[in-house]
Amino acid sequence: MSIGIDFGNSFTRVALKKEGEAPQLLNIDGELKEMPSFVYIKPDGVLVAGSEAKSHAEAEPKNTINNIKRFTGASYSICVQEGQPYPFELVNENNKDQHAAVGCTINGEKKVYTVSQLLNSIFQKVAQNPELADKKVVLTIPPYMSIVQREIIKKAAKDANLKVIDVVYEPFAAIAAYADKIPDGVRNIVVFDISQTNTVVSVCKGRKNSPRLQSWSGDDVGGDSFTGDATQFISREFRVTYKQPIKNNQEAMDKLFKCIDEAKIKLLDSETVEMSVPQILPGIDYKDSMDREKFDYMIEDTLGTVMEIVDKALEDAKIAKKDVTDVIVCGGTARLPRIADVVEQHIGVKPVSGIDPANVVAYGASILASQI
Repeated sequence: MSIGIDFGNSFTRVALKKEGEAPQLLNIDGELKEMPSFVYIKPDGVLVAGSEAKSHAEAEPKNTINNIKRFTGASYSICVQEGQPYPFELVNENNKDQHAAVGCTINGEKKVYTVSQLLNSIFQKVAQNPELADKKVVLTIPPYMSIVQREIIKKAAKDANLKVIDVVYEPFAAIAAYADKIPDGVRNIVVFDISQTNTVVSVCKGRKNSPRLQSWSGDDVGGDSFTGDATQFISREFRVTYKQPIKNNQEAMDKLFKCIDEAKIKLLDSETVEMSVPQILPGIDYKDSMDREKFDYMIEDTLGTVMEIVDKALEDAKIAKKDVTDVIVCGGTARLPRIADVVEQHIGVKPVSGIDPANVVAYGASILASQI
């Protein structure tokens, strides 16, 4: 038996591969198969990870850390130049300008938590599942990560007593997951990976069992961007319907965003959903409905931006759309039916299917682990 771990910005998924059987996701956070990639710094300084950590995000944002993969191994000075779009505080790991870390006040004193500590907390939570004990583990990382970043993640997992035997690029894991649906011979494969917070498009060339990364392109556009588009659109409708503006009321907009994000998820299984936010403004209870067609319309402009990422990756790989042989669409946000449709229309190749897009990378990693 072997294990594949997909450590994502938003969620972590772990797949188990038994000989002769298809991979399956394991429960790694109580009964959850998708563990939020969050770490909470308790008042006494102790770290907890997963859903318990995420539950503190609204009330204690300065102590609740997410998007850890985004600043793993990142230079503190570069993070400062790019701004700090986090409710928690990024600090310099030490007096030399090296890696970014997280600063938090514990009992009146400033304490610094390194990325390695935060990652280790997540992997320790994963390792609590007894099914992982003494099993071969393959971790995945995005194609833009450096050797230094790869080693930071690998060491944090090993320090959590996970038996890590390899770290592979996410697009390679995705190809392994769909190897039975990709023909033999030299292929030009596009892996379109869209999560809650970003999109990464990788172009791989070669045989399915030994692909080579030709190029990648990415941007911070993902499921949250689509929810934001819909929130802005509906805020304009709100002003017309209720005769009151809502855009400049951050608390009300946050409530609306959360409501629409929940509706987006429900639309995966329903054609139409009801939405409501009690007391979104004093004396106003917001109620409305939304169907898939309307949601798709509201996100159309951002989908166009996402397709530019595809074009950039193909341009860098010097591969024309007509020469693409296979397309894989993966990532949690790829569960939205519109995603695969737009990718197919844009590239002209129907994406392979059959696996929940959110599970593709973890499944593939477990398959690769079984082959080592």
